[in-house]
Amino acid sequence: MLSNYRFFYIFASNAKIKKMKQTERIQMMEQHLDRAQQAIKQLEKALQDYLPVRESIMTVSQYFGNDDWNQDHDDDKAGLLPQDLKRGVLSQDGIWNLLQDNRDLMIRLLEMVTDEVKNQFYI
Repeated sequence: MLSNYRFFYIFASNAKIKKMKQTERIQMMEQHLDRAQQAIKQLEKALQDYLPVRESIMTVSQYFGNDDWNQDHDDDKAGLLPQDLKRGVLSQDGIWNLLQDNRDLMIRLLEMVTDEVKNQFYI
């Protein structure tokens, strides 16, 4: 949600911009445009990389705590699995952290999008 402080900051910044020399204002706006364009490209790339991984996250989520995971976890604790087998997926913390990080990211994205749609400063 847009705070009163943020609204005041935007308003005050706009007043400051109006007092700038024309060339300074254009140069500053050009920097903002370049920065925003670069960030959007990076975010688009990150989303392209993330979207196919959502299926992997769902698969790990469904595996965690089911009968197969419980058996694999028990066998690991009993020393029945090869020592050189990568087994991060058998760590409760590892999976929990992945799922929590993913949830936190989704909440951040939702809050960001909601803020943009509600306030629409650029339209």
